[in-house]
Amino acid sequence: MYLSKLLCCMSFIALVLNQTVAAKNAVAPKDTETKTDNTEYTSEKLQAYAACIKLYADSQEQESQEQTNSQKTILEECAKLADLPLASASKTTTKASTKASVVKAPSKAPKKTQTKPKPKNSAFQNKFTDLPWRASAELGVTDTSGNNTGSLIKFKTDFEWDGNLFRTSLDFDLLYKKDEKERDKRDDQGAIVVDLNGNNVKESYKQTTAHRYNIAVQSNYKGYTDKNQAVFGRMAYSENRFSSFDYQASISIGYNTRLLRSDDSFLDISVGPGIAFEAAIENKGKPEQQIISDDYFQLFSAAKYERKLSETAYFKQHLTIEGNAEDNTKTISETAITSKINGSLALKASIKFVHNSDVAEGFEKTDRTTGATLVYTF
Repeated sequence: MYLSKLLCCMSFIALVLNQTVAAKNAVAPKDTETKTDNTEYTSEKLQAYAACIKLYADSQEQESQEQTNSQKTILEECAKLADLPLASASKTTTKASTKASVVKAPSKAPKKTQTKPKPKNSAFQNKFTDLPWRASAELGVTDTSGNNTGSLIKFKTDFEWDGNLFRTSLDFDLLYKKDEKERDKRDDQGAIVVDLNGNNVKESYKQTTAHRYNIAVQSNYKGYTDKNQAVFGRMAYSENRFSSFDYQASISIGYNTRLLRSDDSFLDISVGPGIAFEAAIENKGKPEQQIISDDYFQLFSAAKYERKLSETAYFKQHLTIEGNAEDNTKTISETAITSKINGSLALKASIKFVHNSDVAEGFEKTDRTTGATLVYTF
């Protein structure tokens, strides 16, 4: 409180000195001199009073009643010395004090916060990569020996590009399996070899028991409007050496839409007409074996659902149905859960069903593949 009074008094002394110097240096006529003196005097009064008001304002937050009364007294004395009413002096000096504070301590410009651009609302983009594409390759190898011997290789790769105009996917799947079996040993003339006891001598050999592959390409044209709506074109080809078909192929076009789209999941639906091409094998493995080729109109429909379960787990369900009621109807269903091991490697457990409604006699309608593979994502 005493420091405030002392500063106030020093301001008053500076005011008187400035007024004296201004009066001695005046050379203009009396009226002009009076006017100039009043102008300088008023400016100096405001400066002095601004200093008083600043001292008073700085201590306004103090709750002591004694200090508040003392500050009011200082304010009144300042106003009396400056020849200004208390109310108008408060307003004038408040403006001056505010202006001075703005000049002396300019407010700092708020720092610009850079917000990261939000990635495209593409399901896979928010899971493994910020790029508009994803690719993965998976490999599973099994080799057994002992009572049951054999080897199995499962390879699968997929690629998907989600651009401004096109969303294109490519899937390739290969399964190859060999088992070790026994048979009667034969000599160079083709006769069965027997041992000393007259028993047939057996020999082991490896026989291919599974050999199939599938490839499918689908491109969705999104155009310039709604990115969730598209028209698509699709081609698929498959061969299964141990089925009743030499090959199966199809071409389809139609409408595609992406539903339930969020940062963690999406659902793709595709529906459209197409043409199926297939070559059925009759009397397979017999002398009268023959291949009958056929093509027919089909209706293609597919659903693809993918969901991020956690930061390291991902779920996929793909379902494809194509064909018609009179000819063959082919259904493919694949369910998979992928668990991330590190940045690029993941472990995948999957089960796949391939069902054909019209097969030759002696063949199963449904093929099932269950596997655990190592997946590398790009």
